[in-house]
Amino acid sequence: EPPQARVKVTPAGHMGLLNGRKAWCSGASVLSHALLTAWDSNDQQQLVAVALDQPGVRITDQGWHAVGMGATGSVEVVFEDA
Repeated sequence: EPPQARVKVTPAGHMGLLNGRKAWCSGASVLSHALLTAWDSNDQQQLVAVALDQPGVRITDQGWHAVGMGATGSVEVVFEDA
């Protein structure tokens, strides 16, 4: 992941809140849920599961347009207190 497109996770009860932008999310526009890496307050990566249809998740039309991955729809996803 590029350093300018990191998602932060902060504890919120038994769950976590996600904030930031995740690049290269292949298939995000057709999925209901995703697994992604997010960074905690100790600057350690965590694997998180997230429902993509919840408030605070915005799937963009911007992303990686590599020739070999064109059919996957690699877009960016923005998280705001998701």
